[in-house]
Amino acid sequence: MSDDRPEWVPQNFTPAGIYVLWQEFDSVNNAYPLFAQWFQNGKQWGDNGVQVAGNVGSHFSTSSHAYIEAAKNGDDGLLVSWHYKSLSVSGLSVQRVNNDGSRPWGPAGVLVLDQDAVGGNWPVASNYQTTLTADGSSGAILAWTDWRHSGPDYAEKDVYAQRVASNGSLLWVNDVLLSLYVTGDSDNPAPGSQRSPAAAADGNGGALVALTDFYYGDGTVILTRVSDEGMVLFADAPIFDWGIDQDSPQIVFDQSGGAYAGAIVAFQTTGDNVAKVEIDNDPPVNDACADATTIGIGNHTGTLARATNDGESSCNYNSGQPDVWYRFVAPNAGEFLINTCGTHDMRGIDAGMDTIISVHQEVCPATNENELACNDDAFISNTCGGEDLGYGRDSALTLQLAEGDAVLIRVSRYYGIPSGNFKLQVSQICIDVDGDGFGVYGASSCPGGTQPDCNDDNSNIHPGVPEICDGIDNDCNPATPDGSGESWYGISCDGPDSDFCEEGVLACSGGVQTCSDTSGDDIEICDGLDNDCNGLVDDGISCNTPPSSEPQTIISDDGKVDVTFDEVTEGGETTFTNTFCTDYRLWPSADICVDIDTTATFEGPVEICFNYGESQVKDENNLRMVHCDDNGLNCEQITPFTLDTVNNIICAEVDHFSILSIGDFNPADLDADNDVDGKDLQLFTVNPNGIDLGFLAGQFGTVIEE
Repeated sequence: MSDDRPEWVPQNFTPAGIYVLWQEFDSVNNAYPLFAQWFQNGKQWGDNGVQVAGNVGSHFSTSSHAYIEAAKNGDDGLLVSWHYKSLSVSGLSVQRVNNDGSRPWGPAGVLVLDQDAVGGNWPVASNYQTTLTADGSSGAILAWTDWRHSGPDYAEKDVYAQRVASNGSLLWVNDVLLSLYVTGDSDNPAPGSQRSPAAAADGNGGALVALTDFYYGDGTVILTRVSDEGMVLFADAPIFDWGIDQDSPQIVFDQSGGAYAGAIVAFQTTGDNVAKVEIDNDPPVNDACADATTIGIGNHTGTLARATNDGESSCNYNSGQPDVWYRFVAPNAGEFLINTCGTHDMRGIDAGMDTIISVHQEVCPATNENELACNDDAFISNTCGGEDLGYGRDSALTLQLAEGDAVLIRVSRYYGIPSGNFKLQVSQICIDVDGDGFGVYGASSCPGGTQPDCNDDNSNIHPGVPEICDGIDNDCNPATPDGSGESWYGISCDGPDSDFCEEGVLACSGGVQTCSDTSGDDIEICDGLDNDCNGLVDDGISCNTPPSSEPQTIISDDGKVDVTFDEVTEGGETTFTNTFCTDYRLWPSADICVDIDTTATFEGPVEICFNYGESQVKDENNLRMVHCDDNGLNCEQITPFTLDTVNNIICAEVDHFSILSIGDFNPADLDADNDVDGKDLQLFTVNPNGIDLGFLAGQFGTVIEE
């Protein structure tokens, strides 16, 4: 071993020792062959180590740059890769050195890439960034950068990968393009430069490769994964959307990451800082149509990172692109808006993903045949407005759904655009014809919220308004009682019965105010009940004499005793005598009789007027004057009569009438004007139901003569 060692590289510290790589100058061949040594309690590969690569097409000229990578081959030796470039040839090779120092892939190793494979121009094959990892089966996986798809200025680089089997053969027929997120086509790589690959075996014969993407100008570290068969499982998973410059990633495999395994990635950030991210490399949970995530109205976020393709849409430039799935069930009937507004500017203006969304019937797989709607760019309808500030590349669509309709929402990307995170919003469009803030279907975008308007042609009818007594469902809630919003609703009331007791409450029926009081007990009679609602039973009356058909005097304290006078005409004089016994107000109850043996003489018909108290009258406009037959029955209204509601007077010419007396009525009390001043008499009112004038309600007044 010569003392001329211009470069040596320690690699892979392990519990089993340390490996050292170096180049020696071969003055005979004017070359720098590559050597390796394993130190474990001394030199394991002889005093001079093992020559990894010989002098034939596998060494460096004096002007070469040695980009040497090494990786431990499990428990059996070392893997070493290098770039070689002489004055006429260039390429990439890999070698395996076993623990015993043997080289199963020959003295020159395996040629992975030469200048002919990348266009025959040595700068193209003069790769300066390579990563190497074991495949877990005594083989190797390499990833590197070259310019084969660049223009003459070699401005754009792409990342490729290849797997070498344990026998030294290349397993992947073609080099695998990892920076292919634009189209998925190995002949059409991503625009811009992708560089700085770092690989880690995934434990299944494939590898996870982190690289730096300069598609947006500043560097972004993305994660790719290639299977053991050379299939790119995903190629465009951003580590995160920080919006800061990222470069020079390093990666290790994390076996705790699930079915797809995980990774830990470290990389350089703005200001020469170093960041670390632990990643679960499983695809999104809603990657498959059958695993669609159920969402409702609202704002949601998701990602296409590591997603695969299992659907299609009718939108252009979407074939074969990765997609994720959501399931939405319409909470009510209406028109719904689904959009990704804000996605295209998530990493800065025009720096986010260009989305395509489609809606399908709830059938997997989702196809063009079961598609309900699709949209690529919403700028045509200006749906996203201020949320898409640059080129309008966010997506939006609307569709009409019935209550309970279930649909699948597919989020994908435009062909040739990298995957990334996205925003997804589902809302119901507010259709408010009458402008009251409530939509005909109810929508979160309506000022009134999601409650529907049951009459969108009337702004006075919508959820939340008071329920007035009009027979209409004002608040759009059939369970709300009609009229329950009125100030009087539920207040105690005295109904259309004949008493003055508030034994019911006010309500509404058929758009009309009603009172539930129909008891009709307002006077004390000998029946063992509290008829006048004062809490006392049979108070103020005498119940010593049982009811009888014989005339007798029963005068209550308040004078509410029914008295009828018969008329007898002799010689032009009118004589009133007591002749009858009748029940009170002609109701079917116990008889109340009075015994008045008095006569009175009048000259001709008498005009009787009652001066009533307004506070004593239930319904002033319903006042009537009546007379009854000799038996106190068949009471009829006296017509004509006059009603003066200003002075509270009602009058009629009568020769036969019915009154109530307080105390004994004595016709001798009539003065010279035939006036019965000072005597409180009862004036009858017709029952509002108009049934038999005998159903009368009474008020007190004073008899006067006009």
